[in-house]
Amino acid sequence: DELRTAVKNREFSPELTLELRNLWKQFSSDPVCVRSSGTCEDLPDLSFAGQYETSLNITSFEAFTEAVRNCWASLFNTRVQEYFRQNHLPREKAGLALIVQQFLHADFAGVTFTVHPLTGRQNHLLMEYCAGGGEELVSGRVTPSTVVFDHATEKLVSGQLPEGMRPENLRDFRRLQVLFGNPQDVEWVLARGQFWIVQSRPVTRIKVDADFGTWTTADFRDGGVASSLVTPFMWSLYD
Repeated sequence: DELRTAVKNREFSPELTLELRNLWKQFSSDPVCVRSSGTCEDLPDLSFAGQYETSLNITSFEAFTEAVRNCWASLFNTRVQEYFRQNHLPREKAGLALIVQQFLHADFAGVTFTVHPLTGRQNHLLMEYCAGGGEELVSGRVTPSTVVFDHATEKLVSGQLPEGMRPENLRDFRRLQVLFGNPQDVEWVLARGQFWIVQSRPVTRIKVDADFGTWTTADFRDGGVASSLVTPFMWSLYD
């Protein structure tokens, strides 16, 4: 509590105030959002998703500086500190960076997993979305629409795409997985006919359906499995 209060009440230095004002000017009259990005966040087997503060639709410099304070102060939230304790992470080394983005008034927003996290099927993409902004979705306040898409056949397995989403947008999700080298949890927005990727992080928990009957990279967490042929040396390790 003392640390949070100190962050929220301490005067910013003239240098930091100038830096924030110059950053604010880059967005002209567009509203912005301030998002927290912890230096220990999104590790291969851990995720701080939803732990830190995010401020959306900021329209004044005063609100902008207040959002910066609130995001930094959230490093010392009870839930964040408890997450560090449970996962044996060094809290004294934790920092909190900030990302400032243009705020989009979304027609639809959603989260897409490039590998189905409940079955482990690598050819299945799982998408959840809702009308409007994504804050309601990620906070669990609305029941999302659900889509399953097969990468291999490029056909919908179930559900219906939101209005305005095109087949090439679905291919973009797969490209992100290729780019980062592992299954991704992707946040996206459809706004005014345009498709925006706003965040991508590793999927840290994947279950494998016992009836699937096929080995996938979801079965292994050592980083040594690729989609190419397994060499005899690697096979001996897995065996």
